[in-house]
Amino acid sequence: MRYELRDRALDLVRNRPPSMTLENIAQATGINHNWLKKFSADLITEPGVNRVWTVYCFLSGKQHEL
Repeated sequence: MRYELRDRALDLVRNRPPSMTLENIAQATGINHNWLKKFSADLITEPGVNRVWTVYCFLSGKQHEL
């Protein structure tokens, strides 16, 4: 259960629409493009809840739900 939010966000990033690039996500969320690239490749062991939450909210459209 510890990684549930991270796993959900990672799934959303990996299965985003083809027209939604990591650069689009970076611009919309203010999260660094390189961080998003590493996150989508699951290369960050401790990605940080604030960034993961931001990505999750942006891609899911759920601002205050889990």
